[in-house]
This record gives sequence, C-alpha cells and structure tokens, in this order.
Amino acid sequence: VHIPAFMPFFWLGLAAIAGSLLSEWLGFDWQYWMSGCVASLVLLLVLPRQKPLRKVPATMLIMVACLTGMLYQLSLPGNTPSDIRSYIGEGIVSFRGTITEPPEASGSSVRYVISAERLEEGVAGTQAVKGKVMLSLPLGYDFKYGDRLEIIGELITPPAGSGGSWRDYLEHRGIYTYSQFGRVNLLESGSGNPLLRLLFGLREKGARVIDKLFPAPENALLRGILLGDESQISPLAREAYSITGTSHIIAISGFNMAVLSGIVAHVFTRRFGAQKGSLVTIIVLLLYTILVGAEASVLRAAFMGAFTVIASSIARRGNSLNNLGISVLLMMLINPHLPWDVGFQLSAMATLGLALLMPPLRARLTLWMNARFGEEFSTRFSTWVGDYLLVTLIAQLSVLPLLLYHFKSFSWVFLIANPLILPVQPLVMILGLLAMTVGLISLPLGRMLAW
Repeated sequence: VHIPAFMPFFWLGLAAIAGSLLSEWLGFDWQYWMSGCVASLVLLLVLPRQKPLRKVPATMLIMVACLTGMLYQLSLPGNTPSDIRSYIGEGIVSFRGTITEPPEASGSSVRYVISAERLEEGVAGTQAVKGKVMLSLPLGYDFKYGDRLEIIGELITPPAGSGGSWRDYLEHRGIYTYSQFGRVNLLESGSGNPLLRLLFGLREKGARVIDKLFPAPENALLRGILLGDESQISPLAREAYSITGTSHIIAISGFNMAVLSGIVAHVFTRRFGAQKGSLVTIIVLLLYTILVGAEASVLRAAFMGAFTVIASSIARRGNSLNNLGISVLLMMLINPHLPWDVGFQLSAMATLGLALLMPPLRARLTLWMNARFGEEFSTRFSTWVGDYLLVTLIAQLSVLPLLLYHFKSFSWVFLIANPLILPVQPLVMILGLLAMTVGLISLPLGRMLAW
C-alpha cells in the first residue's frame, strides 16, 4: 500500500471529524472551542514553519478540530421560550411553519420537516419560535416543499425507534420535536427557495413519469437509483437487497455519481472545451445532488467528483486520500453532525478502502494473470475483474465492521451478486435517466425508450 508523503487535506478532514466527536463527548461550551481555535491560529502564524512545507502543522490540525467543535456546539438548540422544543409536553398547541424538505412516505404515513415560525399562546398572543418539527400525517395529504402550514396538535419527543437509533438520527439532523396526526391547515404555497422549489418539483414530476413508464417493482428501483426516492420499495425487496449485499444499488451512491459525472463531462467537454465543460459538469453535479436530497453519501461523491473534474481540466493527477479529506473537511464545515450519519460512515470507509487497497491489488492481479495466462489474456480480462470483483470485495470488506455494528448482519452472497450487477448498473442508470428525461417532454417517446 502506497501512502502519499504529502496529503494535508486528509489529515485536516480527520481533525474535523475528531473535533465534532470531542465536542459531543466533552460538552464544552462553544466559547472554549473558539478560544482554542483563535489560540492555535495565533501559534500557527507566530511559530516558524518548515520550508518547504511537507507536513501539516499540529497547530493547524488543532485549529480545525476546535473549529468543528465550536460549530457543533453552536448547532445545538438552546433551552429558551423561543425554541419550539421547550413546548414539548405542554398539551395541544397551535404553531405555524414552512416545509423545508421534500416529504418522506413511510408505510401508512407521510412525514414533513417543518421549520417553526410562530406559536399561539392563547390570550397572551403569539411567540416567535424557531426549530424543526417532524410532522407525521396519514397518507393522502399532498403538501409540498415551501408550503406554509398551521398545525394544531401535541408536541412530543421523537420516538426512540430501534435501540434509540431513529431519535438519535433525527437529533443529529436538528429535529428534536415530533407531532403526529394533528389538525393541519394550508396557509400559503410557494414559499421557500425558488431554485429548491423548482428542483424538488422536477423530482416529483420525474417520479410520476417513472411510475407511468415502468411497472412495479421496476419503477420503485429506478426511483431509488435516479432520484434517491426509496419510499416505493417494498419491505421484502429491501430485505432481499440487504441479504445479497446489494443495498447500495437502490440508493444514490458514489458509483452513480461517477457514471453521471463521466457522461456529463464527456458531452460538455467535447462541446465547450476542458475548462467550460468542467464548470458545466460541476454545476450539473451540484444541481443533481440537491435534486436527489443531498444525503451525506451523495454529497461526498459530488465533492469528490467535482475535484476530479477540476484536476482533469488542468491536467493534474488526483490524490484520492487528499480528495477524500478535502471533501470531508468541507462537509464537516457545512454539517458538524456528519460523524453520526450511517450513510456518511459507510461512504467514507468504502472510499478510504478503495483509495488504499485498489491500486496495489490491481497491480498484483495484473502480474498474477500475466504469469498464469499471458499478457494478451491479462490485458483483456484484468480490467474487468479489477473493476467489478476487486471493487466489490474491497468496498464490502472496508465497511464490514460498520455493517456488523449497525445492522448486526452480513452475507457473503455479495461476492456473487455484485459482479453480476455492476456491469449492467451504468446501462440501467443511463437508459433509465434517458427514458425519464424524454418522458418529461413527451410521454409516448419516453415509453418507447422505456421498452
């Protein structure tokens, strides 16, 4: 395994993760973390530096750790009357807020994330409040991103779920309050960010087109692959993907983003040149990331894809570990709660395993096949074996400890299933995306491509 001598962003990314974890564990107020950040910055500027700089100064690592520790503490809610969670257990209340995320269908209910704005306090008037509320309603409601609602119901602590994992998941998304089956009135539509409203509307139309073009359960699979919408996948199908170690197929992953960035970069680079084509590719990746929900694994893949495109446009070789590190660093600055996101953990560990182990194992495989079968056979088949069998093996083994810890299960069937699925997955994604895109314009033409 060859580890580059100079990969500053990799260590900075680790420091960012350590800062959030330490902040959760120690519980110091944000002022202490800010003091540490300022002190380490002063030391970084004052202390003499190595020339040429080949190592990351310890003061820089401490500064980044203190910065994410401070951001983590600042992201936690305060215990004040202006915080919506302070009204948990107060009985029936009436509050207003705006839907800030696309709705999530789950079983017989649909969930909305509400950003609270005002709360009625009877004869005392209204109180300006802030904070997120997870609102659960029966299927049949059709509210959208940007709708302003009035909710009359009881505020409670989110259910714990299996082992408390769901409550922890919501809290690290900034959701500490839950309301179920209250009375809801639509006050206004069309609020929120216009670009997000456009993208989420496009996602909803794309899902409807997929449902018209493809029968069940193929429509549910394509909604997951193309739009990150797993709501229509049945529990039996989900269990089957889990048993065969192919759950990554039904969600947007780094593989999907790599396929998309490759297609877009190829088309636009040929049309506009390297630099303009790269800029358009990065914009498309950003919009697609928002379109599919900007989950942690998708965001990581989008960042790494964008940096790879930039490196290619200026004819520079990329360093996978540095690329992973700077992606993690930027993501931690955006959301310091990511270390508790299972999707982020799996995505980062799989990428780390591939970055460390893929080059030496591919070289070993090529040498072994050259010795056993000759160079002609090796040239023809070593790439196929490396891209599908080795990638599957390394990625699955890299995340094995996490799978055992979080899901308490693991299956060796992935060794058979993934090499059969991965070669056709790009084709499924490309043709499915083409059918959906054309179907948005003309449904009959979309049906022809769907066939």
